[in-house]
Amino acid sequence: MENNQRKLGLITAINMVVGVLIGSGIFFKADDILRSAQGNIFNSLIVFLIGAFCVIFSALSISYIARHTKSDNGVIDYYDRFLSKDMGGAMSYFYFYVYFPTVTAVIAWVCGVFLVALLGIPSSFELEMLVGLCTLILLFLVNSKSILVGGFIQNVTTFIKLIPLVVIPLFALKIGSSAIVSMSQTETASTGQFAFLAALAPIAFSFDGWIIATTITGKIKNPNRNIPLALTIGPLFVLLVYVLYFLGMIKLVGPEAILTSSDGGAGLAGQAIWGNAGEFILQVFIFISVLGVLNGLVLGYTQLPAALNERKLLPFADKFSKRPSLIVFIISIFWMAIHYITHHYGLLGNSDISEISIVFGYTAYILLHLKSISLRSKNEITSNFYGYIFPTLAILGSVIILIGGILSNPVYVPIFIAFCAAVSYAGYAKSKSLI
Repeated sequence: MENNQRKLGLITAINMVVGVLIGSGIFFKADDILRSAQGNIFNSLIVFLIGAFCVIFSALSISYIARHTKSDNGVIDYYDRFLSKDMGGAMSYFYFYVYFPTVTAVIAWVCGVFLVALLGIPSSFELEMLVGLCTLILLFLVNSKSILVGGFIQNVTTFIKLIPLVVIPLFALKIGSSAIVSMSQTETASTGQFAFLAALAPIAFSFDGWIIATTITGKIKNPNRNIPLALTIGPLFVLLVYVLYFLGMIKLVGPEAILTSSDGGAGLAGQAIWGNAGEFILQVFIFISVLGVLNGLVLGYTQLPAALNERKLLPFADKFSKRPSLIVFIISIFWMAIHYITHHYGLLGNSDISEISIVFGYTAYILLHLKSISLRSKNEITSNFYGYIFPTLAILGSVIILIGGILSNPVYVPIFIAFCAAVSYAGYAKSKSLI
């Protein structure tokens, strides 16, 4: 049985990265990015590149650590081995109680948003949350039965979600300039000097997910080779797809239409390509895309209880160690309730609980990047790229994302980051007490 559980290869690892990155951000946050740049296409592309810069160099820096860590628990074990057991406990708490469930809760809701739109049902926030909850329950049931089934779903949805991301740029090249507002008009739109940096929070959301692949390291064949490759190839591929898709959307429907239609821009692109049926076709692809994101999150999240159980940090271990999907489901439901409250009452403005936890996650990566620099100074890392260049650029990227997150919501982002830090400290203290 154990052998069957360890047969996921490089393609699945790459699909895990690509599958979680693509599907939520590009369809759900493109209008937020353009709005933060005040319709300026050039600034929007700059922010895309900054986001990719942050992710790619973080992935390259951490890929060395991944390559030299024989573990089954991904990023948590990196803190464990390269910093301390206590820091591993701190990050265990953060990922288990905050990062995974907040992102999962928001993506489950997004699934509900697009499924309700696809079915043509009169929409309400409550209905979207209910549909999202039902989708989440289904995926938890599937992934709790077999990781191989979850991996198969990931491969299929990743392939399907690439279809609209390839079709739209290709048709944009064929149709040419048919946008409602020309690119030249929008590029000259006035923007504040630093206003576009606020787009870094949704950009961080759009590019996040690569680290989730590390949680299934123990289920990947030859992880020392395949995980670093996946962490490098995945983000580079996503950057290419994002830029082509974004420019294709601009050419087909125009930036003003993207801004005014909010999350409906892809549907307008479908109409431009295939007429009235095109909107429905694109909505099908988008729902499958977001479903793939949610499946990847559930697939990764259900592996975390084992990491906590090994450290004796799993709550009610006697009840949940043999049913790990149950406790992660309960925590996800709790954060869905928090998301409902914050969104319903507009407590976080244009942000959401997932963006803020992602910003904290990038801030925490700085500790790993600093450790890589330290190892290079001791000649334990022999490569200047992996020891100096990649970690330094990754630290710069993390700082940029932190600044962008604070700019996007100066009041609540610092408060939530402090909350994340408090949760991490609780894990640190609990781990230290067990020594």
